[in-house]
Amino acid sequence: VMAVWSRPDVAILRRWRIDIPCLLLPMLALYAVLAAHATEAQTFFLSATLGFVPCVYCAVRSGWRGAGVTVSAATLTVAWRAAMDGNTDSTVEAQGLLAVAGSASLLLGATQDALFSSQRELDRRNTHLVAAVARQTHLAAELRDAARRNLDLSEQVRRWITSELHDEIGQNLTALQTRVRLLERKANVEDSELTAEIATTLTRMRSAVSGLLSSLRPAGLDDLGLAFALRDGAIRSFVEAAGLRYDASIDDPSDALGRLDVNVQTTLYRIAQEAATNTVRHARAARLRVRLRVRRDALASHVLLAVDDDGCGFDATANAAGIGLAGIRDRVVTLGGRLRMRSGAFGTRLQVRAEFPGDTWNFSSRQ
Repeated sequence: VMAVWSRPDVAILRRWRIDIPCLLLPMLALYAVLAAHATEAQTFFLSATLGFVPCVYCAVRSGWRGAGVTVSAATLTVAWRAAMDGNTDSTVEAQGLLAVAGSASLLLGATQDALFSSQRELDRRNTHLVAAVARQTHLAAELRDAARRNLDLSEQVRRWITSELHDEIGQNLTALQTRVRLLERKANVEDSELTAEIATTLTRMRSAVSGLLSSLRPAGLDDLGLAFALRDGAIRSFVEAAGLRYDASIDDPSDALGRLDVNVQTTLYRIAQEAATNTVRHARAARLRVRLRVRRDALASHVLLAVDDDGCGFDATANAAGIGLAGIRDRVVTLGGRLRMRSGAFGTRLQVRAEFPGDTWNFSSRQ
């Protein structure tokens, strides 16, 4: 009745194709042969071994269905053997043993079925979890690629604006200054004050354009690299002009920094630049320190950028939506790195760790 009510699945049927002809039928046939000439005690022993052992085995392999099939087959074999030799006393004892053993086997099989069911449910959930993780990983990769494209486009626009300012406005201002000097030589005394004012205005304009060029594209980053830009570039000038002491250290014994793609170097520079800007504007600090460490092995280049100050600190939770911190986080995402930030009465410490496969890492190769 139970077999009809709850039919076995394909996996159980596959096991039965092996267990029934290879184990159950040979053991029952051996029982039938040996019980024909066995004493009452021997019949009980044969029932216990050749009947109970297959029940336990099939219960473990196929659950309560396997135990039910095995107990039924063993019971029928014992009954057939009793009908053949008429030994009802030993048959009753053997059937009683099989009844107890069969009940235990059914309970064991039911427990095994519950374990099978739990394992299948766990496998199903793991499959869904793996698929969800794969989707999240894919989305995260798409987000990183989009952020890289946006920042790469931003840097391209900065380069273009820098080039235009330098080539057009810068050259025109230089030409104007030259003409004003020529005019000063030819002008009379009354006009000399006017030309001096024009020259002063042009000098201020050139200084403003030079500062704008430096902020758009730091001088020396493309030609001299990130190490020079951090040690002696615009960040140092900006910090020292605000009255802070600036310390920069570059730890790169294997010269791996120069092998990094220029976009990676630019992103690291922008992170340090934004951190320095936040320090000057908000921290009321006396010192700013930038530390860059690069290590390279056979598989990847490992970069650590740390920026810390001795200012008043801030509440990182309250300032989570700040534009400066958001820009830093976005750039860390493009690097595929990890950002750690601590702030308190001791000051603020920002640390970025990133790892780049091989000697170089190119934005364009991942777009």
